[in-house]
Amino acid sequence: FQPEIVLLDIRMPGMDGVQTLQKIKERDSKIPVIMVTATTDEGIAQETIQRGACDYIAKPFRFEQLQTHLAGHLLMN
Repeated sequence: FQPEIVLLDIRMPGMDGVQTLQKIKERDSKIPVIMVTATTDEGIAQETIQRGACDYIAKPFRFEQLQTHLAGHLLMN
């Protein structure tokens, strides 16, 4: 299975989103990953971008906002 894009929450049970992002990037660095979270910590956002996430969206968000981010990244690939 090869996803075209991944939406990944930072806070998850077990392995957190930052660790999951690292595993995804180890398997295929070209898969775009958009981090989604309710946390407002800008440090975490910057860390995920440095680790290979292509974008970061804070919850709550409007569906149209998510749709715009998804379309933009899918068109770039």
